[in-house]
Amino acid sequence: MTSVRRWLASLEASPRLFLVFLLFPLQLMVLLPMALGPKGWAPLLASISVALWLIWFVVLFMMVTPAADKWLRAYSKPLKWVALSLGLVLCLVGILEVTGINLLQTGKLRVEGRGLETASEYIQEFGYNDGTAMIHMAAEDLIKGKNPYASANIFKAVDEFGVSLGKVTPLRQGDFADTWPYPTHEEIARVWQEAKADIQDTALEFESKLSYPAGSFLFASPFVALGLKDLRYFYLLCMLLVFVVIMWQTPKRLWPVVILVALASLDLWNDIAAGGTAGLYLLFLMLGWVLLKKNIWFSAAFMGLAATSKQLAWFFVLFYLILILRTIGWKRFFQVAAVIGAILLVTNLPFIIGGPLTWFKSVFAPLVDPMFPEGVGIVSFSIAGLVPSGMSMVYPIMEVVVLVACLVWYYYKCGKYPDAGMALAVLPFLFAWRSFSMYMSAAGILVFATVLITHGKSVLSPAAADTELTSVGKMPPLGVG
Repeated sequence: MTSVRRWLASLEASPRLFLVFLLFPLQLMVLLPMALGPKGWAPLLASISVALWLIWFVVLFMMVTPAADKWLRAYSKPLKWVALSLGLVLCLVGILEVTGINLLQTGKLRVEGRGLETASEYIQEFGYNDGTAMIHMAAEDLIKGKNPYASANIFKAVDEFGVSLGKVTPLRQGDFADTWPYPTHEEIARVWQEAKADIQDTALEFESKLSYPAGSFLFASPFVALGLKDLRYFYLLCMLLVFVVIMWQTPKRLWPVVILVALASLDLWNDIAAGGTAGLYLLFLMLGWVLLKKNIWFSAAFMGLAATSKQLAWFFVLFYLILILRTIGWKRFFQVAAVIGAILLVTNLPFIIGGPLTWFKSVFAPLVDPMFPEGVGIVSFSIAGLVPSGMSMVYPIMEVVVLVACLVWYYYKCGKYPDAGMALAVLPFLFAWRSFSMYMSAAGILVFATVLITHGKSVLSPAAADTELTSVGKMPPLGVG
């Protein structure tokens, strides 16, 4: 116990670093009201969910605010003990979750009534979703010399990789044109079987396109060619590399913090187990952001790789470019933008040439296809039935307005709060028509990594922390070599 106290005391300079352990339980709590609460309470539960996300963002913004160290230093000791306790509790929850799933799958644990329904739905979440299946099939098609965008077949992908019909993406057209707010499992199963019987590669009522940039399958293709049967191991490797890089770039004394953060990140591991593909673009985003002060060209290259891996990275790229512009100037801004654009173009160009309209419709499908509301943000009010279907355009308008406001604020404040770009990049998702929790919660790990790596010395040294605090407002030197 004495050694633990000494270790915690050695980290007295940056208590904001430990706020990441407050993000994790909030990320789990925000999912519980709508998932487990009575359906009749949907309006109240939606309000609770949104309120928890707002609290989550307050904590996240405190993590990117250097002055927060000064505010929190008076509470540093209890904060660190609370953070350590939460981390250990979350590790225990993770162990219980894995044990419980194993017992349910082997039939050694039996539940009845509402518990049986909830347990069944929970277990079905683990496995490929339609997006992961389409990416895996795209990698296979690429190896066979086919254009993955032109040869996409949602029915074949679902059958080949055993995707639950609860994890396909229905569209508000065809038989679902008048359905609101979301089709039932029975409706999805019926329409799916009817569409499949038509022996077509696509279905009007379901998202049937490969709706990701080419990097989503290019980087996975070598692993598939080597015989990898489950891409979740690829994304697990990417996520593990995120934490390996964090440890590589931080003093050994901070490694226990990194390991505890990794073990407590239940949202990340659950997302990967459920077929989430965030690990790839998060790895590239983290490398792009933390290398900015060391080598701007490597940094730009990794941001380009992130941009060609998933569209969500494009939001981060906007803030990254603003930081370049305000820090170095227009010339470097255009050079870096050209590097990012070139990587995005080169990786996608063969498929654009092979079918420009098919590529465009596929990559921009999340923006133009009529999807149902889904997620945990403001859209919870539509899911709860409080907002009529005719108001769907309000969400993209809100998302754009919030994005523009964040970009303008960051343009003027990035010198004082350079790390805030990663938090602001995900704030628009809170107002999106489809705002899955992983869209936002991934920013917590990115912020933690950046604060820890770029401010490592101040984390261990109170004197260095005070020096950093007095220099807030000055543009940080970037690696322009």
